[in-house]
Amino acid sequence: MKSLDRNFLEEQSIPLEFAGTLRVLGEYRGKQELFTRQTPQVLNTLKQIAIVQSTGILIEAYKDFEDRVGIVRASRGAKTVWVQEAIKNLPQQFKVSELIRACPGVSRPMIRVILEALRKEGKLEVVGTGRGAMWRKR
Repeated sequence: MKSLDRNFLEEQSIPLEFAGTLRVLGEYRGKQELFTRQTPQVLNTLKQIAIVQSTGILIEAYKDFEDRVGIVRASRGAKTVWVQEAIKNLPQQFKVSELIRACPGVSRPMIRVILEALRKEGKLEVVGTGRGAMWRKR
């Protein structure tokens, strides 16, 4: 093995590109220790900045959420109005399942109560019984 000879490395010619790389490596020798000592400080600073920024984002998100919840929390009777509007947009004759799909936030029992109230008012009539029952607008 020639690489273990003392004179082998001294006799080798170094290409120009490698010489430039060796010069740059020589410039940065010793700076690695400085970097490893400064890295924890830089990381802590970046961590603090990230916490401040994410806190601001969370605060904005909560404010937006509160605004939206305020809109969702409507006055009493909002679901009734929602179901009545959905009925207006359904065909002349419809099934309860169609109304349930049109009002996903309203429970089946609530829809049945509203339908029964509209039937008593004479605005709707039920055609048939059971699963195949249809409701007709008057």
